[in-house]
Amino acid sequence: MIKIRFSGRRRVCMTLEGRIEELERKIERLEHQVYILSGKGEQPITKATPIIKPAADKLWHDKTKAAAKQPRQQVKPSASVSNEPVDYEKLLTQVWLPRIFIFVLLIGLVWGFKAASDYGFINPAVKCIAGFLISFLLIWLGLNQLKHQRDRLGQVLLGGSISLLMLTTFAMTNLYGMVSSNTAFLLHVIWIMLGIYFTQKFRSEALAILNVIGGFLVPFLIGSRSGNIVLFTAYETLLYLTFLYLSISFKYVKLYFTSAILLNLVLAFYSMIALFAGAEHAILTCAIMIQHAFLAAAFLSHNEFMKQQAGTVFASFAVTYAWVRFGFSEQGITVFLVLAMAVYIGVSIYAYYKKLQYQWTVSSILSILALFFLIYHVFAEPFIPLVLLMEGTLAVYLGQKLRTRLHQITGYIIFFIGTFMTLTADIPEVLSIETMSWIAFFSAFLFLWSAVVRDQPLKQDDKQVLSVAAALVLTLLGLYFLTMETILLTQDLTINSQHLILSAVWCLYALAVIAYGFLKGLKIARYTGIGLLLLTLLKLLFFDIPSVSMLVRAILFMGLGSIGLLVSRIFYKK
Repeated sequence: MIKIRFSGRRRVCMTLEGRIEELERKIERLEHQVYILSGKGEQPITKATPIIKPAADKLWHDKTKAAAKQPRQQVKPSASVSNEPVDYEKLLTQVWLPRIFIFVLLIGLVWGFKAASDYGFINPAVKCIAGFLISFLLIWLGLNQLKHQRDRLGQVLLGGSISLLMLTTFAMTNLYGMVSSNTAFLLHVIWIMLGIYFTQKFRSEALAILNVIGGFLVPFLIGSRSGNIVLFTAYETLLYLTFLYLSISFKYVKLYFTSAILLNLVLAFYSMIALFAGAEHAILTCAIMIQHAFLAAAFLSHNEFMKQQAGTVFASFAVTYAWVRFGFSEQGITVFLVLAMAVYIGVSIYAYYKKLQYQWTVSSILSILALFFLIYHVFAEPFIPLVLLMEGTLAVYLGQKLRTRLHQITGYIIFFIGTFMTLTADIPEVLSIETMSWIAFFSAFLFLWSAVVRDQPLKQDDKQVLSVAAALVLTLLGLYFLTMETILLTQDLTINSQHLILSAVWCLYALAVIAYGFLKGLKIARYTGIGLLLLTLLKLLFFDIPSVSMLVRAILFMGLGSIGLLVSRIFYKK
C-alpha cells in the first residue's frame, strides 16, 4: 500500500518537473526574441538548467527570473490633442482678409466701371473687355499664389475671378445686349465648369462657396431690376444644381447649406424688387420645387451626411409649400400636395421593403406633413381641428408600433396643433362640428394614454407625477366642456334655471369622477372628485348667491350639502 502511494507521488513529481522544464525553455525563447527586437543583435540561446524544487517555489522563481531579465521598454507618450494656441493673426490675415476684400474689390470694380461709363470715359464694350482681362489676371495671380504654397489667398483670387467672369457676362447680356441669351448661357456654363474644375483640382470648399455666392449675387451687384425672368430663373437653378452636385460629391456640408439658402434668398429678393404677375411668380416657384426634388433625390440616393440632409429636406418641403401657396392657384396647390403625398408614400413603401430605415422614416414623415398641409388647404376651418386630431393620433400610434421616435414627435406636434385649435374655438351649437372635435380630443387623449404614454419606460415617480397631471388636466377640460354645453342648452331659460342646472351638472360630474375612482381603485380620481365638489361650493358662494333667488339658493345648498354628506359616508370606514 505504501509502495503504491510512493510511486503515485513520484509520477506527479516527474510530471511537474517536465512542465517546469518546458516553461523554462519557452521563457528563454521569449527572452531571445525580445533581445533581438530591442536592436542589440543576436543572443545565443543557452540551455536551460533544470532545477528540481517544489512546484509552487519553482513557478514563483521562474516568474521572478523572467521579470528581472525582461528588457525595459520606454513608454511612448500617447498622441494627444494639440494644445497649441490659435494664431489669430494668421487666421485673420490669411483666411478672412482675402475672403472679405475680394468682395470689396469686385464691388469696387463694378462701381468704378459704372462711374467711368457715367462720365463718358469708357463705353460698354471697353467695360466688358476690361472685365474679362481682369478676370484672367486674377486667375493667373491665383494659380501663382497656389504654386508658392499660399493656398488660401490663391483660392480666394480664383473664386473672385469666376465671380467677375459671371458678372461681366451678365452685364454684357442683360445691360448692354451685346450677345444673345444663348451665347450668354453658354458662357455661364463655361465659367461654372471652370469654377468646378478649380474646386475639384484644389479641393477647396471655400473656393466653391466664393463661386456660388458670386454667381448668385451677379444680378444684384450690377443693380438690374428687370430682365428675362425665365433666363434668370434658369441661370440661378442651374447654378444651384451644379453646386449641389459639388457639395454631395466632395461632402461639402457648408456649401450644401449655403447654396440651398442662397437660392431661396435670391429668388425671394428678386420677386420683391420686380413687379411680377401670377404667372411669373409660378416660374420662381418652379425653381424652388426643382430644388426640393433634387434635395430629396440626393438624400435618397447619396447619404453622404445623412442627418444634415434629412433636416434640409424637411425644411425645404416646408419652404416649398410656402412658395407654392405664394405662386400657384388654389387648384395648383392641391395638385402639388396630392402629388407630393403620393410620391413620398411610394418612396416610403419602397424604402420599407428595401430596409432603408432612415430613408423610410424621412419619406413617411414627409408624406404625413404633405397630408397635414393638404388638410389645411382642402378642409373648411371648423373641420380642420377634428382631422388634425385624427392624423396626429395615427402618426403617434404608428411611431409607437414601429419604434420610430421621429414619427411620434411629428404626431404629437400635429395632435397639439389640433388640440389648441379645438380648445380655442367657440362652440356655436350643442350638436356641431366643434362638439365632435371636443369628443374626438377626449377619445384621442385616452387612446394615446392607454396605448402609448402609459407604457413608456419612465421612473415610477415620474410616471406617477405624469399620471396625476394628465388626470387633472383632462378632468378640468371635461368640466369646461360640460359647462359650455350646459350654457348652450340652457341659454333660453331663466337665470335661476341656468345656475341650478349648471350646478347640478357639476355635482353629477364630481360624483361620476368619484365613482370611477372607486371602480378602478384610483385614489387620484377620488380626490379629484372631492376637489370638484369643493369647486362647486366655491361657485355657489361667489357666482350663484348674488344672482339667484332665495329659493334657488336653498335648493342649491341643500342639494350640495346632501351630496357632500353622502360622499363622506361612502368614504367612511368602520
